[in-house]
Amino acid sequence: MIKLLFTIIGAFLMSTLAQAQANTLELGSSQSMCISGKGPGQDGAINPNWNGASIAIVKNLGDERFNLRIEKDGNIIRNIAVTGQSTKEIELAEGEVMYFDTTMPTKVKVKFKEVEEK
Repeated sequence: MIKLLFTIIGAFLMSTLAQAQANTLELGSSQSMCISGKGPGQDGAINPNWNGASIAIVKNLGDERFNLRIEKDGNIIRNIAVTGQSTKEIELAEGEVMYFDTTMPTKVKVKFKEVEEK
């Protein structure tokens, strides 16, 4: 019984740690990738808060600029340029979907955190 309890606790902790880690993505040229907002199995990165408000921390590890696009209900609501070697924090509301659009290959690190209540 105790062994089972430790196994369950261990699995939970490993799952939580995996979600807190940053996702590193290799993006090709002329690529459009859904990063967050459609749910598990459809997103390029793991957002533990995908069904609620969160903050995406996006770090462009490459030298090439790319476009970060936010959509809601199929309509573009924001476009954000992410220059090479820069970091952006983007607040995502519930129902918003984040995409990365590239024209040149680059590497991006993405992680998410909860929106702190004010």
